[in-house]
Amino acid sequence: MSQPPTASRLASKKTVAGRGAHARLAVDPRLVLSRIYHLQRLRRERALLLSPAAHQYLPRMDLYDDATSPIIAAMLELPGVDRRNLSLRVQGSKLVVHGERAAPLAARLPQDSAAQRDAHLSPNYKIRELKFGSFHREIDVPAGIETSDITAEMTDGMLYISWPRNLSNTLSPQRHSS
Repeated sequence: MSQPPTASRLASKKTVAGRGAHARLAVDPRLVLSRIYHLQRLRRERALLLSPAAHQYLPRMDLYDDATSPIIAAMLELPGVDRRNLSLRVQGSKLVVHGERAAPLAARLPQDSAAQRDAHLSPNYKIRELKFGSFHREIDVPAGIETSDITAEMTDGMLYISWPRNLSNTLSPQRHSS
């Protein structure tokens, strides 16, 4: 039965002429890269465990702000977000969009399994590009805007939000429930 290679087994013990005790060791670069990858993965997993902000993502957004238009509009990409897991509110001069997108793959794993509970940390993910978890986005709004002044509509995973540029001379925007 062969044993797995280690740095000491892969290293050559030959000395380079003229170097004496300062011998150069030849190390398999695949072993070095494998070790670096392993350490990076451990750091990422530890960061996820220690930082609640690491579980958040920032949804992509387009913001339309034409100075000649009475309305400012934003569109956020929120595929897979249930409307019940989404909230919009005005805090000071910021419109706060907060919500959560559940990981559908974890929901398909067997119920009450360790794999389901810790799916976001699973080493079984060979590629992990999709973003899940809670999100929080703040958008500057004009002074005096209230939550009731905001119009929002969710269609096909896109959240369209609009608000008046200036409360004193606005057209009455049509309201949609979010």
